[in-house]
Amino acid sequence: MDTYAQCVDQGNFWTESWTSCQPSNSPNPNKGIRYWLMYEFNEPQAIDKIHVWNENRTGMSGQGVKTVYMDVSIDGNTWTPVSSNAYTWPKAPETSDYEGFE
Repeated sequence: MDTYAQCVDQGNFWTESWTSCQPSNSPNPNKGIRYWLMYEFNEPQAIDKIHVWNENRTGMSGQGVKTVYMDVSIDGNTWTPVSSNAYTWPKAPETSDYEGFE
């Protein structure tokens, strides 16, 4: 599985935000090849909300995420969807005072 489809982080969040370079095999085999992001924790975490900053660079907000599916796993093998529906994330306004959304 090619699990490293993330571009190199340049460390400047306004001009070089995190970008997924290419679709790759999802760690969840039910999802196939797509853009994905995985967070790993040392122990199970209770997460009841998240805060997201969508792509906000000037001229680049069209590259942000729109349709999102979230799955969770305790062991990295068995995956459970957080919702049976996709989440639709708003397009960022390309302003320096953008604070994301929950």
